[in-house]
Amino acid sequence: MKNGVISMYHALGCIEYKTVIAGVMATDQMIKTATVQIIHGQVVHPGKYVVFLAGGLGALQAVIEKGKRDFPDDVIDDFLLGNIHPMVLQGLQGKCEYQETDALGMIETSSIPSIIVAADLAAKTTKVDLIQLRLSKEMGGKAYVFFTGELAAVDLSVQAGANYAKDQGFLVKKGVIPSPDPKTWNFILNQMQ
Repeated sequence: MKNGVISMYHALGCIEYKTVIAGVMATDQMIKTATVQIIHGQVVHPGKYVVFLAGGLGALQAVIEKGKRDFPDDVIDDFLLGNIHPMVLQGLQGKCEYQETDALGMIETSSIPSIIVAADLAAKTTKVDLIQLRLSKEMGGKAYVFFTGELAAVDLSVQAGANYAKDQGFLVKKGVIPSPDPKTWNFILNQMQ
């Protein structure tokens, strides 16, 4: 993802489509609707298409609504976020920093938009550090986020993010590991590289 471009704008939006063709066609129509930037677009397993857009909140709202309205049978999930948490932006770029702490919190969803909103809610709920955000590549269309922090904070943050994903029908699993074994931390570190 293009960090500089995202930080220039006030809002980030995303739509996940059932098919590549619908996604590409919708993207073309959306960017003709208002002045927004395509931040990232890609095919994700199993044959879905996801597009990220950035721009002013009003312009982006119009664009996302058009992408949903013109392809209603093809939209899996979407989001529009103003004031997205900086840790989530870093996570989208694969730049997460953290320290081993009391607990490891995890949320897994079956859509990319739902994990980003869940991560944003979790990061804004309590003081936690986002350590990994993975989006659907080679994961059967699923996505996940890992957080660390004090046990009580991690528990509350995971609950907040997971509740959102559950309400949207995309929660696959959530979990909190108090005092993860050092081997678990090493495994996660190796997965991030």
